[in-house]
Amino acid sequence: MANLILFISPAKLKVETALGGSVDDDILSPYIRLAQELHILPALGQSLYDDLKTKVGAGTITGADETLMEDYIAPALVQLAFAEALPFIRVRIVNNGVTVMDSEQSTPATYGDMKPLMNRARDLGLFHIERLMDYLDNNQSSFAALDAESSGELCRTRRNYTQGLNIYPTYRDDKLMERILRDYGIKY
Repeated sequence: MANLILFISPAKLKVETALGGSVDDDILSPYIRLAQELHILPALGQSLYDDLKTKVGAGTITGADETLMEDYIAPALVQLAFAEALPFIRVRIVNNGVTVMDSEQSTPATYGDMKPLMNRARDLGLFHIERLMDYLDNNQSSFAALDAESSGELCRTRRNYTQGLNIYPTYRDDKLMERILRDYGIKY
């Protein structure tokens, strides 16, 4: 994972959620990346996402990018990465099978025990994604890479979908539809 560029650190995830400090960073990193790609990428669009990854990797996040990262992306990513990681913290896959981590002083939580935590974290994360999308809509001029996708790249969505399937048109098609409807006096 040497080239893995994460928008938040595992340490931030531990501090801002119920995760304990003893959870290994190597266990959390893949779930931060997963949440980043599943939820943040569609909200930003490929061009802005790649631009931010480059700046994070180079350590050159400043100004509007820093505000975007700290105030909008990080709060969403913390909750969504927590929701993604939670079921896998308890279970480990080792050479001779799948094991459930256990200790002498506690009883392991069941999936049913964790499901409300995962749902709540996902709800909080999606609330922050909605804030992120509104912020981008209201500050488009601050981000040169916003909506600069070329053919075949993922355009950002203005819909906060939650089922893993985006059935809405691309952002460009959505803006075209909005313009057409507005020309006919229909609020979209």
